[in-house]
Amino acid sequence: MIRSFSRFKRKMLAVARRASTTALNAIKGAGQDEGRFFEFQDTENHTYRYKLKNGVIKAYRNKEKLGPVDCFKFNPASSELFDGYTEISLPQATGRRRILPELAVLARDAGVSGLENYLQYVQIRTQPGRKWKVITTRGVYVRQMFSTNGQILDALPFRKTVVEIEAKQIMDQLWVRHEDGWSLVSKTNNDGTKRVLMRIEENEFSAEKKATETKTSKKKLTRVGSRKSAKTHGSIRSMKTQDSFQSMKKYNSMSNITNGSVADFDSEDIFSRLALRRTSQP
Repeated sequence: MIRSFSRFKRKMLAVARRASTTALNAIKGAGQDEGRFFEFQDTENHTYRYKLKNGVIKAYRNKEKLGPVDCFKFNPASSELFDGYTEISLPQATGRRRILPELAVLARDAGVSGLENYLQYVQIRTQPGRKWKVITTRGVYVRQMFSTNGQILDALPFRKTVVEIEAKQIMDQLWVRHEDGWSLVSKTNNDGTKRVLMRIEENEFSAEKKATETKTSKKKLTRVGSRKSAKTHGSIRSMKTQDSFQSMKKYNSMSNITNGSVADFDSEDIFSRLALRRTSQP
């Protein structure tokens, strides 16, 4: 029974692959052994397939395995795509409209750069100069591109502040680029809750400034030489400070609980893991 089912499954996959000879094809496998692949033909009727498995894209040309893909490069002038092995001449009709957007999704899921500009459903959220502060005690990875599978360059520790160069909203993920690379700001969980890793530092500054102005105005209204009023304001100030510390602790504890399974950072030993990775590299 199992053999007949697997034989039927192979036949169905073969039919689906033959149906892609004119343009392109993308199939998501049902099991871990299959993965996803993307297939299309160039202007000379050569068939190219890019298979994503275990976070790695492998290139095939006319069913011949070429190897893993580290980066894509596309030349808009000549409409040629380079995958590290072959310069592929894409069809004019389906090249930029269908092939590149589909291949860009596969590349982003694998953390392969070069086709980010052809991703669909990307919203620009850029406000250069904004300051973002890490609010999770576990830190946030710095990656080469805006993907949780992108190459890890470094990590931002807790309370580290970075200055935004650009920001992009990709589906449910908000990414910000700073001088060190890309970092994940927030994403949406499967249950609809939001995971927040970084927040805008300017909001905190503006709140502190507003509180300072309020205290200054109240102090001016206080009668000079009144010790009772001074003590009262001191107690109010201390109460506000305690409340702010309590709210900050509550927010950070909630963010730590919420961010416990975020894919863009690991456990508490994120920095020691990065150090071990650097020492193991030649």
